[in-house]
Amino acid sequence: MVLRILALSDIHQKTEILKALLEKVDKSSIELILVAGDITNYGDATDASRAIEMLSFAKVLAVPGNLDTKDVVAYLKKENKLLHRKCIEFKGITFCGFGGGLIGSVGECLYSELEIEEHLRKIIRPNCVLVTHLPPKDTKLDLSEGEHIGSNAVRKIILEKKPLLSICGHAHGAYGKIALGSTTCINVAAVKEGRAAIIEIKDGKVTTQRLSA
Repeated sequence: MVLRILALSDIHQKTEILKALLEKVDKSSIELILVAGDITNYGDATDASRAIEMLSFAKVLAVPGNLDTKDVVAYLKKENKLLHRKCIEFKGITFCGFGGGLIGSVGECLYSELEIEEHLRKIIRPNCVLVTHLPPKDTKLDLSEGEHIGSNAVRKIILEKKPLLSICGHAHGAYGKIALGSTTCINVAAVKEGRAAIIEIKDGKVTTQRLSA
C-alpha cells in the first residue's frame, strides 16, 4: 500500500504563495492533504475557506494553529476536515491530531503543556501519524531565532508512544526532518515562506520530498 500526502502548515492567509506551491504538485498523485495549523491570522471562516478550497483535489485533514480562531475551527468541523483532538482512519492508516499553541504565546487557540499531554494521551494510537501545530521541544524542528518554541508534551508523547510519523509546523525557519526515537518527525513550515512537503508512506516506511514555491 502506498499513500502520497501533501503536508503543509502556516499558510497565514497567503493564498498567492499557496497557489504557487500547488503549481509544483502532481495533484493526481496526492490522496491526502494534512494541514498543521495557522491557516489564518486571527481570520474567520471565509478566510480559512479561501485556502482550504484550493486543496479540494484531495481529502483534507487539518488542525488549528495558535493564530486560528474558533470560527476557523467551526468551519473545519462543518466541512468534515477537522482532525483536532481526534483520530481518523484513511487508507488503513490512523491519523491523530492536536492543534493550537502554548499558553503564554500569542494567539487564540492555546493550551498548557498539561492539557496537551492529557489530550494526546486520549487520542494517540499505535503506529499512527500524529499531526500537531507545535513541534517537539528542544529539537532542530522548534528553533525560532535561537529559541526552542516547541512543546515538551509533544516530545514526551512521541518518545513514549512511538507514532510512525509526526508532522508539525509553527517554527517557520525550522523546516526539516529528524528521527526522535523511532519516529520520523517533520516540520513542514511554512507555506508563508514558500515551503511544504510531499510524504510517501509505503509498507510502513516513510520518505519525504521538499516542496518549494
